[in-house]
Amino acid sequence: MAVLGIDLGEKRVGIAISRSRLLAERYALLEFSKNILKDPAGFEDLVTRLRAILRREEVDLLVVGLPLLADGSLSEFAKKIKNLAQKLGFLLGVKVEFENEAYSSEPGTSDDEAARLILEQYLNSKRRK
Repeated sequence: MAVLGIDLGEKRVGIAISRSRLLAERYALLEFSKNILKDPAGFEDLVTRLRAILRREEVDLLVVGLPLLADGSLSEFAKKIKNLAQKLGFLLGVKVEFENEAYSSEPGTSDDEAARLILEQYLNSKRRK
């Protein structure tokens, strides 16, 4: 089963995949006309697109980047991301885990590359345990 790394934004979602649970690669950049955090139609569009990817790639885990503050606490934006990710997990019937994305979204980094970095960091942390 595959793992998806996800960098959630308001109108763009970066996606990475690991089929081996060893290496992460960029997969897709999804763009939305509506804010997926605020607009129910935007969120439904996200669910539909992710459901298709989960079926096609046989995904059993989503790793979602959380933009934690320097002290490790959740910002208001991170709380919205966490809430949205938990809803996705419930609606899609898939497990969701979180990874600090503090260093994945440097200026000039594409959202799908940020998702790859999030997933790579998660996979590396699991190998160390």
